[in-house]
Amino acid sequence: MKKFFSALGFLTALSVPRKYESEPSDLSESVNYFMVVGGFIGIALVIIDWTLLSFAPVWVSAAIVVILMSAVSGALHMDGLADSADAFFSGADKERALEIMKDSACGPMGALSIISIFTLKVASLASISADIRWMALLSAPLAGRCAMVAALSVMPYVRNSDGLGTAFDPGQNPARAWWAFLVALGVCLLTFGFPGFWVALGTATAAALFMVYCDKKLGGMTGDTYGALCEICETASLVIASAVLMKGM
Repeated sequence: MKKFFSALGFLTALSVPRKYESEPSDLSESVNYFMVVGGFIGIALVIIDWTLLSFAPVWVSAAIVVILMSAVSGALHMDGLADSADAFFSGADKERALEIMKDSACGPMGALSIISIFTLKVASLASISADIRWMALLSAPLAGRCAMVAALSVMPYVRNSDGLGTAFDPGQNPARAWWAFLVALGVCLLTFGFPGFWVALGTATAAALFMVYCDKKLGGMTGDTYGALCEICETASLVIASAVLMKGM
């Protein structure tokens, strides 16, 4: 249970019972539970969406659910997205890009990235028929956390001893990355049927492309890029799911 609560406390803004509070040294063993936390977030969002749809318009419900999707992490993943966008679109070299990521101020590209991700998520969710969009809501948070597990398993952490990322012993478990993909694939297949293959494959492709880009620009990942990866993969999952569901199951 401590590993699960360690993952829950790290990935969300929820309070963890004192007896389950973890030390940084416990974090490396909690990575496998990231996917479980993603699944619970998805279930919670489905319940909230069903409740909202009983009295609120589709677009209003979609907007509230997307806000909660980011708020559950204390908006840290969205903050990572903004910092990553500011750094990557600055045209700076590696050292300067890492400095930009540490700057708490949100620049124009960071603001644009937040607006873009939020708009794509809301539009994708609202475009899905209300009676079946639970499928997309269930899989998206899981996809984001599976991508984080994969990145932590195969990508080096570029800040050396600086930052919490070192506590996860990153880049040392390639087999776990495949396990994360298989979990995401299995959930998508159970949720969508065969079309779920395209949701999982498309989201995995988005994750792989972003990780390759981070490796090229920085030589690995940072805490900010892990958060950005989660947001990107949640969005990719919702966009692809909306396309799949619009074509019919």
